[in-house]
Amino acid sequence: DVMLESAAAQGIKTLAVTDHYDPGYPDPEFPFQLDFEKYNEYMLKAREKYRGIMDIRIGMEVGIMAGQFEAANKAINAFPYDIIMGSFHCNREISTPTTSLTSTVLQCSKTSMCTSMNV
Repeated sequence: DVMLESAAAQGIKTLAVTDHYDPGYPDPEFPFQLDFEKYNEYMLKAREKYRGIMDIRIGMEVGIMAGQFEAANKAINAFPYDIIMGSFHCNREISTPTTSLTSTVLQCSKTSMCTSMNV
């Protein structure tokens, strides 16, 4: 609520809001699980509340990791999101900042979801 109120007060006319879902993320301290029903319900109500004041775009950042493509694809297609961002935080259960992604080969489908990853 605070972010939306602040954006409206500053005169922002369009705002994209995303939450983060990363199925299979290996660090239990950062589960990146999302209550999709609650999130989508809240965002739809916010969109109505700010109609005529600010156009709210509903989105999701989804982690892309080997072995989790079906879960990610299911999540992004379960709701008509305005914006989908893909992110890479892990590479074979190792945090990506400590690994090289130069050997990662991605083949993406028409929906921009990765269908295979070879490392």
